[in-house]
Amino acid sequence: MVNSRVKKTSILVLHAGHYPYEKWDDHPFIGKELRALAAYFERVIVLCYPARDKRPSGVHGNIEFPPKYNINPNGFLGKLQIVLFSIISPLTYCEIYRTPKIFTSFNAFMYLLRFVGLTEINKKWLKKNIFNRSEYNLDTTIFYTFNLDREAMALGLLKEKWPEIKLISRARGFDFQEERYSLSYIPFRESTLKNVDHIYFLSDYGKDYMVERYPQITGKSSVSPRGIDIPNFINPQSNDGVIRFVSCSNVIPLKRVDLIAESIVELARQFPRQNYKWTHIGDGVELDRIVNMIKRISPNNLQCTFLGRIPNKSVIDHYRNNSVDLFIHMSRMEGGRPSAIQEALSCGIPVLAANVGGVSELMTKNVGLMLPADPGVKDIVSAISCLLNNDEQLFEYRRNSQIFAQKELDAKNNCRSFAEHLTRIFSG
Repeated sequence: MVNSRVKKTSILVLHAGHYPYEKWDDHPFIGKELRALAAYFERVIVLCYPARDKRPSGVHGNIEFPPKYNINPNGFLGKLQIVLFSIISPLTYCEIYRTPKIFTSFNAFMYLLRFVGLTEINKKWLKKNIFNRSEYNLDTTIFYTFNLDREAMALGLLKEKWPEIKLISRARGFDFQEERYSLSYIPFRESTLKNVDHIYFLSDYGKDYMVERYPQITGKSSVSPRGIDIPNFINPQSNDGVIRFVSCSNVIPLKRVDLIAESIVELARQFPRQNYKWTHIGDGVELDRIVNMIKRISPNNLQCTFLGRIPNKSVIDHYRNNSVDLFIHMSRMEGGRPSAIQEALSCGIPVLAANVGGVSELMTKNVGLMLPADPGVKDIVSAISCLLNNDEQLFEYRRNSQIFAQKELDAKNNCRSFAEHLTRIFSG
């Protein structure tokens, strides 16, 4: 049923970026948010790379997935389109004129071409299939992009011609942390920010980061964390003499999984009579290297298991059925409040994490231990030893983490608050 506080003609167009339909269940947050938004809007139209006629499971009937939206930026034809559109677009040459340093970095230049190409492709599709069709009342339509990226740029350009539309965007981390990119360069930053009506950050850190650099967005920025489903169990602590660690992330340089591996190996070497088990959930370009490193240097009292990428439900099932004594997160950079840490806390698992991005916003209620942003192996080993030698403190962390998660991290509450804020944009 549509919420009575919203006009019957209201429409929300969500661009969900790179969340392909066939992997929908691996990205549960979008599904939760869609279900919340569907209760507040008569129609919710979802554009998603790449499109499929099949609808994802578990969504409401007023959520539409246009079959004509067939942009696949990773296919051969998609890549060819991107190159052609970027070459003929005036945006490319204007940006090169404004930012000539692009020519000093191949990666920055290729990033610009892909950004412009996808901006132009999206703009063309949106103009033809939504903006120029009478069935859409632009006065009562909110356009929402899941990333502060080229989709937001495309809609911002259309907003210059159709100023009556309302354009909002989330900002998640990779789409605003400039230091992640060659030359610390994100194309068309000022233009994108100018045309967006409201930006929702996942953390206070993200908002502060951007407001400091672009103070003009102060009045149109909010923090809207995602959250998770709160489970109805608490993870069982090990009672068989084995100490168990878990980490969960992509295995890429940014996440510093190799640092976790080296630290746990060093811990096991320092305490050869103690048995340890480390389980990592996730995969990525560095997985083979880390697996081979573990085979070479791991002592006999350490068992390592790599589960690869598994669905979110399987992650929670692992926490339900397997004891975990400490969750370790050593990412070099975070734009929001890491979901992996939230999931561990919700299951009552103590956390050891590097203090980056929005991590400190999750570690404020005596739920674990934070290290400096760039810890070394010695720092991590010392922290783990300190934690494991204090059973009373670990018990308190377990209790506090689940209480904190229930109060602050519930996705249902966060999604509902977000949807209600959007309705105020309509009424305001």
